[in-house]
Amino acid sequence: MPPKKVTGSKKTDALTLRLDPKHKYLIELTSRLDRKSITGVIETAVQRLAQDRELEFSQRKMTLTAAVEFLWSPDEAERVTNLAQHAPFLLTHEESCIRTVLLDASELFFNCYEVYGKEDLEYRKYAVLAFQGIFLPDEDGETLFLTPRMRTVKLAWELIVSRAAHLAEKGTYTPLSAKEVEDFIGRPLASIKPEIKMPKDGGMLDEGSDIGFRGSDRFMDDTLELLGQKPK
Repeated sequence: MPPKKVTGSKKTDALTLRLDPKHKYLIELTSRLDRKSITGVIETAVQRLAQDRELEFSQRKMTLTAAVEFLWSPDEAERVTNLAQHAPFLLTHEESCIRTVLLDASELFFNCYEVYGKEDLEYRKYAVLAFQGIFLPDEDGETLFLTPRMRTVKLAWELIVSRAAHLAEKGTYTPLSAKEVEDFIGRPLASIKPEIKMPKDGGMLDEGSDIGFRGSDRFMDDTLELLGQKPK
């Protein structure tokens, strides 16, 4: 049975902290001084810390504050897939196992393109910098360009997480097959409309167009309109 669709998302989330009394008192006094809630004080402190932290993210350096704008999604499948692609060093053990499950069945969960020559490599680099895909070597050491099939990932998410949990606990697992995924989602994989691909004419989509990253799925008519072309 396919997973139930979750509508909406939480506006806030609970966080339980254990602090020594002195630091708790310091937060309370800071909240009084700044006329903020304790939550506001903690959020401000975290935002300042994130702004000061820099990381290597999708072949460029940026602050953690900037990176989270591309990583964050209220949908867990998108959030973990984004992190697995662009900042795998920040994954937890369980999330690393999810990444392994996804990549071991890359033909199911990613569009995979072989990269031929310098021109093709340079062309794909633009997409990587726009958070629209990643480079990974295949078994023969050849460079591949991968973009996630987020619709498929979302539909099979509970199955992916379950298989990853087995890997995390036992240390071994059986990679997902197309039949397992199709049986779980209740439809052929070929029936899932693909996400848009990069334009063939070398034109690049604007980074602010919200296409191709964060699991964004758009139909071709939407893409053509953003490129200034009228759908046929």
